[in-house]
Amino acid sequence: MAQNSYSKMVSWMLLRLSGTEPLLRLYVEAGKRRCFAKLTREASQWYCKLKKKDANEKIQPFLRHYGPALLGLLMLVLVVHDIFGRTVNLAMRRTQQEIKKVNAGLDQLNKENFAARAGSARAQDRPHKIEKIAATSSAFAKPAKSSSKIPRSQQLPSDSTVKP
Repeated sequence: MAQNSYSKMVSWMLLRLSGTEPLLRLYVEAGKRRCFAKLTREASQWYCKLKKKDANEKIQPFLRHYGPALLGLLMLVLVVHDIFGRTVNLAMRRTQQEIKKVNAGLDQLNKENFAARAGSARAQDRPHKIEKIAATSSAFAKPAKSSSKIPRSQQLPSDSTVKP
C-alpha cells in the first residue's frame, strides 16, 4: 500500500548548478510519464526564459554605459566620411589618371629609345652617314671638326692686366 500511494503523489523536480562544470542539472521524478514530460517541459521553458533575460541583462548595462560614446563615434565617422570621403576619392581618381598618363609617356619614350638604338646601331656601321647627319644638323660643323661659340657673358675680359 505504501508503494501505491507513493507513485500517485510524488512528482518533483530540482534544478541546480553543477559545482565542477558549467552545467545546470535537472532532476525530475514523477509517478506518471505525462507528469514527467510536463515537469521537464516546464523546466526547459523556465531555463530558456532565464537565459534570454540573462543575455538582455548583460547587453542593457553595456549599452547604457557605452551607448552614447558609440553613437557619437558613429556620427563622427559618418561626418568625416561625408566631408573627406568625396575629396579623397576624387584625389585618388586624379592620381590614378596621372599615373596612367605617366605610364603612357614612359611607354612612348621606350619605343622612341628602341627606335633610336636601332638607328644608331645601323649608323655606326656607316661612318659617312654619321658625317652627313652632322653636316645637315649644324651649319658650322665640318667632317672631323667641331666648333662651338662661347657666349659674351661667359667670355674673359680683354684687359691686358688680366693674366691667364
